[in-house]
Amino acid sequence: MPGSELRLPPIQFPILGNSGAVGLFSLLHISLAGLTVGFIVLAPLLEYWGIGDPFYTRLARSLVRFVAVVFSISAVFAVVMVELFIGLFPVSTVYIFRRFELGVYIAMAVFFLHIFFFYTYWYRWEKMRGKSIRKHIAWGTIAAILILTWGALLDGIGSYMLTPPARELAGLPRFDLARLSFLLNPTWVPLVLHRFVGNMIISFYALGLYGGLRLLWTPSSREEGAYYTRVMQFGVLIGTGLLMIQPLAGMLYAIQIRRANPQAFDRILFGPVEWLVRIQFLLVGLLFFLSNWFFAQLSSRPRRSRILNGVVLLAAFFMILTVQQVWLRRALTLILILTTLYHLSQVLLGGALVSLRRQGPWLAISVGFCAMATFLIMGVIREQARRPYTVYGQIHLQDENQPVSEFVQR
Repeated sequence: MPGSELRLPPIQFPILGNSGAVGLFSLLHISLAGLTVGFIVLAPLLEYWGIGDPFYTRLARSLVRFVAVVFSISAVFAVVMVELFIGLFPVSTVYIFRRFELGVYIAMAVFFLHIFFFYTYWYRWEKMRGKSIRKHIAWGTIAAILILTWGALLDGIGSYMLTPPARELAGLPRFDLARLSFLLNPTWVPLVLHRFVGNMIISFYALGLYGGLRLLWTPSSREEGAYYTRVMQFGVLIGTGLLMIQPLAGMLYAIQIRRANPQAFDRILFGPVEWLVRIQFLLVGLLFFLSNWFFAQLSSRPRRSRILNGVVLLAAFFMILTVQQVWLRRALTLILILTTLYHLSQVLLGGALVSLRRQGPWLAISVGFCAMATFLIMGVIREQARRPYTVYGQIHLQDENQPVSEFVQR
């Protein structure tokens, strides 16, 4: 059979396009995956705190139950995403696998080990805790370490796609450890840190959202109302504490992108996706404002809270306007962080958090949805920074129109 008859035309996904189809299922997957990673990390920590306070034990078990239930849904989205990527971007798939084959195998092994430890941790909850609570916590901790390792390996590949190192790996033996050098590219550690903090933020804010929803559904007893009030406040307060760290992690990540790939950095800030960056900072500003508004519901000094809320609103407004003036924007972000830190400290020092004002649950719900929207749009911006490449400077989108064998031999 002539070689020309073996050529197959590239696949074009209808309506959404190839990038849109992969992107859609990627967002559906990471919206659940980010929560599950955060909950898996939180569960053994909360269970440890639960030794002295049953509230945390109950909350830990609820988080593990959520992960066990939604894991299959998240996995379906992940499988569809990977299948679409293989079918629609075959050149990129082969390129990545050929270079990081060893890393992919390690990531797969780590993930299967995680599944074993996590589901043992869940299905043997009562039996294992009956024998030794600390042993049960150890199993949950191992599951958390494994899922973080798995995520870090995938982030290594993702960071390589934006800032590939200069060293060429194609000539190395298949299982040479030097193939793991993709982890050493300059944006890997900042991305891992930024992603980890982001996962924890949306996880805590999701707790606040859940507590707010349950309070609006009118709990069946006073004890249940007190429990969900505490869940709501715990989620929003800790989530906001982490929110104050995230801009610093984001700044480190942005600096490394600028150093390693200034063209991609300029595309983000000054190119066609600049409007996405403005939406991102609009959402970040909204997160700070809504969180401070929530604090005002708990504050014993409402007048001071109103003043602080006004400062946050003004700083957020000018932060959005000065997105492209990097140092001015960072100064305004610092004002947001310091004002929020002061407001949070005053609320915590004010005594027991028992406020049940009607606005509280609605604010917690709003913060939760806003946090997830921020998390997702940041992922979109990172992917858009690579355009018109799938692997920056290595594989152009047009390269997907040629047979894989011809690209490899190019």
